[in-house]
Amino acid sequence: MAVDYGGSDGTESGTVRIAWFAGGIEGLARVGNALFFFAPLNPGSGNPGGWQLWRSDGTSSGTILLGQIRTGTIPDRSEITDANGTAYFSFVDRYAQELWCSDGSPAGTRLVKSFSRNINYSDFVGVFHLASIGSAVYFDGVDRDHQTELWRSDGTEAGTYMVADIAPGADSSAPSNLTVMNGVLYFSALDDSHGVELWRSDGTAAGTKMVADINPYSRSEPAFLTPVNGELYFSADDGFHGRELWHSDGTSRGTKLVRDINPSGSSTPQNLIP
Repeated sequence: MAVDYGGSDGTESGTVRIAWFAGGIEGLARVGNALFFFAPLNPGSGNPGGWQLWRSDGTSSGTILLGQIRTGTIPDRSEITDANGTAYFSFVDRYAQELWCSDGSPAGTRLVKSFSRNINYSDFVGVFHLASIGSAVYFDGVDRDHQTELWRSDGTEAGTYMVADIAPGADSSAPSNLTVMNGVLYFSALDDSHGVELWRSDGTAAGTKMVADINPYSRSEPAFLTPVNGELYFSADDGFHGRELWHSDGTSRGTKLVRDINPSGSSTPQNLIP
């Protein structure tokens, strides 16, 4: 499969092909004033090679390979996240899902931290669900001593650390739906006492707390977290109304059901857009 990479200024004459890649293009993301994406090693070739990170300024000559990170052909990688002009992403390199960053140059594309557990690839838990606050990036990660927990990185190995061990021991809190509102990170997570509920973090262990126990009998499983005018909207199941629309100001008292849209079951709201 060959895929064109192009750009448009909104006119027919201004819609042009910039480059084409044998094998496809995925994960397009704006970082600063450039576009980052994943594509095969050899554009326009019958032998595309492994998937790699690319950067483009919107011109053919300005579309460059940032580094040969992976040698295989399976595109195992995360989304690309912008943290103050630095691109963060995870990539499988020799069967380990690692955290990488790039300043947009080949020399500035580097491994931040390895999360290899030296176990079978089928058992490996990767680095996914990236979100940024300022120059820091948050993600769920796993090291040799902990299961999947919330991590933070400033782009250095020393500055990459687990924020909080929400589910200690062999359990995993599995943070997901990482969403930033008013400089605070919100996410869904599982602890030993409450099931999957809504959490928040300011980047410290003491400041990582459950917002509300929405479903005290099971798990509310908040999903589709979406900031709207300083409040967080999401779908959740409180055990009484089914899965309905909720909102929160970041406090337990301010976390409320918006409306029981389907009183006889679940309305299952999704695809929330401000």
